[in-house]
Amino acid sequence: HQARLRSAKGPDAYVRVRNHPLPLTKIASMYIDTLLTLFAALFLLLPFCYLPGTLAMFWVRERELHVKHVHFVSGVTPFQYWITALSWDVMCVAIIDAVFIIVLIAYGNTEFIGTPTRAWATYL
Repeated sequence: HQARLRSAKGPDAYVRVRNHPLPLTKIASMYIDTLLTLFAALFLLLPFCYLPGTLAMFWVRERELHVKHVHFVSGVTPFQYWITALSWDVMCVAIIDAVFIIVLIAYGNTEFIGTPTRAWATYL
């Protein structure tokens, strides 16, 4: 269009285009917010699917190397062994979850935690 205008009107002619889109309606805004929240949930929570796999990897490796047998031979009772294993797994998950909640608080993401003061209720 610019070339046609200059050939018809002269070299000083120009076309100025301005774009002023209409504001989103409430329904369109809610739809976009819902989709963004859905994708945020998928991308934030998808890595948590790998957490049980990383914890189970230890038990598979233990079964290959018979570490439990070595502990039992050296005097560890089954109760001590399993309480320690459970404590370690709970501690690993608790640390990862706490870091996740801290990141959500830092970014001000209220869709998942509510207010920062209620975030630890979400953690529990």
